[in-house]
Amino acid sequence: MLQLPDAEPSRSDRLLGELAELESLVDPWLRRELRQPQVWPGLSFVRAERPGPMHKASVHSLALALVISGGKCARVEGREYRYDASHYFVLTSASVIEARVIKASPDQPYVAMLLQLPPAMVAKTLAALSQVDGDDSPAEDVPAYVARVDARLLNAACRFLRALETEADRRILAPLVLEEICYRLLTSPHARALRRASLGVRDGQQILQTMEWMRAHAAEPLTVSRIARRAGMSASHFAHSFTELARLSPMRYLKRIRLEQAQALLLGSSTRASEVAQLVGYRSPSHFTRDFKAHFGVPPSQFAREFLGAR
Repeated sequence: MLQLPDAEPSRSDRLLGELAELESLVDPWLRRELRQPQVWPGLSFVRAERPGPMHKASVHSLALALVISGGKCARVEGREYRYDASHYFVLTSASVIEARVIKASPDQPYVAMLLQLPPAMVAKTLAALSQVDGDDSPAEDVPAYVARVDARLLNAACRFLRALETEADRRILAPLVLEEICYRLLTSPHARALRRASLGVRDGQQILQTMEWMRAHAAEPLTVSRIARRAGMSASHFAHSFTELARLSPMRYLKRIRLEQAQALLLGSSTRASEVAQLVGYRSPSHFTRDFKAHFGVPPSQFAREFLGAR
């Protein structure tokens, strides 16, 4: 099943070893009836036994797809990207993605790990890199990119999945490994345009502080104008700088915060979905249900039932 057809002989053994380890860690997740959305926001797994189109999906931040076996073609903003176990795929900002599996069979299915990175972490990493990145060569800003997989990235993905196995590791180690994954993706030559864009954001630290403030005040009726005033910027300048650094708009980020807080409330208590909607800042329960389903794949009430039934 494990093939790296383009790998050089000197590195293929290590790559195959890391890929085999990743496959062994992903397999138990695929066998679970519930895909454990409560374990880590933005983490999911895909398996397909035959080629064909997949459901159109919205991705809410910079995201990574690591293929264990098979092959896929993704279409983003009119561009096509093909990738397999030899290559990883990165979506550079929030977007809608259309995809189809191009290589899969019952004996050798398409299997992949998908990981959306927290916008605050992306912004923090880009802000830090803008201080040390001396490459001023021109770079094209692209909605996604495909790059050759390397053993360091596969190893980090393995360590991340292992860190999810216990609550202590999940709280302490997993965020650290995720930061490493974010760093490796953003230091790729293919991500140079993202780093170059972040150089023009003079207010990087202010944006980061504002993101923390938004998280603490997410339940309040926030607007771009109000948040911009809090940051000491004009609304237009704030929205542009925020998007350059976080890779999604302020309102998309606010929605993501509210949905993640709603997820935690649904998993940690018996609070009804309509009450959760109000607690996280939604004025309309139906709007909340629609956003929650689009983000997590199921309505909030079903999400809570499945989790409780799986415990």
